[in-house]
Amino acid sequence: MGHLSRLVCLVNVYMFFISVFGYAQQSQIDSITNILTEKELFAAEYQKDTSYINSLNALAYQYVPVHVDSTYLMADRALKLSESLGYDNGIANSFLHIGIYHSEKGKSDKAIETYDKALIFAQKGNNLDLLFDINNNRGIERYLRGEFDKSLEVHLQNLDLAKIQNDPKNISYANANIAILFDIQGEHGVALPYYEQALTAAKRSYDNYSIGVAMLNLSNEYAESRMTEKAYKQIKDTKSFLKEHGHFFLLGELYLYEGRFLYEMQEYDLAYKAVQKSIELLNDANNSQINFAVRYQIMADVLLKQKEYAKAVDFAEKAYEIAKNTNDLKGIAYASETLYKYHKSMGEVTETLKYLEEFKKHSDSLFNSQNKNGILLLKAKSDFDKKQSELEAENEKILLTKQNKINTSLLIIIILIATLIPLFLKHRKLGFLNHSVTEKSKLLEKREKELIKSNNTKDKLFSIIGHDLKGPIDSLRLLLSMHQKKEVSDEEFLEFSPKLNKDVSSVFFTLTNLLNWGKSQMKGEVVQKRNFAVKPLVRDVMDFLESTSISKQLKLVNETEGEVEVYADRNQIDVVIRNILSNAIKFTPAKGTIKVISQDFENKYRISIMDNGIGMDPKTSERVLDPNETYTTYGTDNEKGTGLGLILCKELVEKNKGEIWVESTLGKGSTFHILLPKTKGPVEILKAV
Repeated sequence: MGHLSRLVCLVNVYMFFISVFGYAQQSQIDSITNILTEKELFAAEYQKDTSYINSLNALAYQYVPVHVDSTYLMADRALKLSESLGYDNGIANSFLHIGIYHSEKGKSDKAIETYDKALIFAQKGNNLDLLFDINNNRGIERYLRGEFDKSLEVHLQNLDLAKIQNDPKNISYANANIAILFDIQGEHGVALPYYEQALTAAKRSYDNYSIGVAMLNLSNEYAESRMTEKAYKQIKDTKSFLKEHGHFFLLGELYLYEGRFLYEMQEYDLAYKAVQKSIELLNDANNSQINFAVRYQIMADVLLKQKEYAKAVDFAEKAYEIAKNTNDLKGIAYASETLYKYHKSMGEVTETLKYLEEFKKHSDSLFNSQNKNGILLLKAKSDFDKKQSELEAENEKILLTKQNKINTSLLIIIILIATLIPLFLKHRKLGFLNHSVTEKSKLLEKREKELIKSNNTKDKLFSIIGHDLKGPIDSLRLLLSMHQKKEVSDEEFLEFSPKLNKDVSSVFFTLTNLLNWGKSQMKGEVVQKRNFAVKPLVRDVMDFLESTSISKQLKLVNETEGEVEVYADRNQIDVVIRNILSNAIKFTPAKGTIKVISQDFENKYRISIMDNGIGMDPKTSERVLDPNETYTTYGTDNEKGTGLGLILCKELVEKNKGEIWVESTLGKGSTFHILLPKTKGPVEILKAV
């Protein structure tokens, strides 16, 4: 699949990853070709004409989507002429198009090497627009190689460059690219501010297509973040704008996002109609089959909810077949999950097991990849913020030194004319100068403390990664190696498989907590508060942990009130309840009971998670929620933890203006209480009796 085609595929799955290239019009190619033909009539003169070189590069640009080999021919010709004239901008532009040619041909290493050459000459020519375009393609190439952290670093640099240019369109593109990198990894809280800034900048550019793309991205982000009211309004406004300006391809994507959102809102009839409209617009545009897979999948999910099983399985099988043919791992996982649910409801054991195995295989692979890239993205942003802070701190030191010199000079002047100025004015000026120096010193100390805190956070994160993830992964690697070398028989390998499954599940859960904890420590992390019902959230978490509880024959009971809503970040409270329920499962013996109850107060809502497990003594009860402690122990089935989960729970609850505490009796069980506000605004947090 070619460079532009790959970006179009990303449109249908992950919104718009902004590229500097669009589809060429034949009339544009003809127009530029005519200019070149006229210039070539004066063969001796056009060799020294930079406008002729610019025309060659413009033609190379237009040929990208229609005949990339011609792109190379035009760019190579422009490069040789530019080098003969010492025309730096022409050399940079030529290398840019040659890099795109290599990318289209699948030669990623060559593309990166050529983009780097283009960057050197664009910097020599001080062409900021060209620098932005080159960096944009460098970032996209890094993304296509799966190097998300390096891609993020390039796009963060490009955002700074666009701000220096004060170019609204480029600011919008850079913000959107950064947002999409986080969005693909499910980091919606980090992505949202960048999407909002992309729309603000696009409106300043007065470019209707850029505005349409930014509005579309924001519609999907509000929907994915479950910000219901904003999602409904943004989708409505975007639909009106795209229809008014005739952007029907974007409108097809919007209907897809709307259908997915309405499905989550359980408005199944409306969801079905929205996805149908999306498919109709795709058909009108003669899109490839890969773009239909996600739409077929949503149709299948809607029909399954409406108990129209025959139609549902037909759409799911279509989506599964397309995903298989295109090696779309996410598509395979989604479709196989739907087919697994269908065959399970029909009692077809063989097919159920087949699709369950397929779903587990691909969903685990996707999760591991997402967690790895998520950690790299968080580390890249943390490093970038650290560099920015260090630069700001260094600038502050320089400014402070200059200010001290100025203050010293002023002091000398004051002393020289002290006999002419009343004594109290002298003291007043000295006091002002000392206050200025003191304030700047305090600011510098604050910046240094922030750097120390950032380093401590990073050290703690990677210490846990090295200590708690290395053991299980080394065990798995060693056992696989022994099995491959026939040092362990198939029967012996199977005997180890339950232990391996527990180790991998432990790594899975640890990675999830590390990512959430890392996000909570990040500078600028956004808490997305809204009103949501607690009962469905508890039900979703129990469904997620069902397989773990079944293995220990535990009974999970959800007795929370159905109508009451709290005002908090739904994703963060999901992490809190999931961690506490996981701990309850870990420390409750087989055939035990875990119950979630609630109590409604005037302006607060208490969620209590109770188990009849092994309990804790008073000293341990105090330690488990202490942020200065990292306390961990083994569960009733020797389940291992990191000691990070409950500390993360405390941080996330307090970020949402809530409170968490535990009541426990050794040998009888534990009860964790979570108290959250019910409405927007300042709420006094008290423990309920």
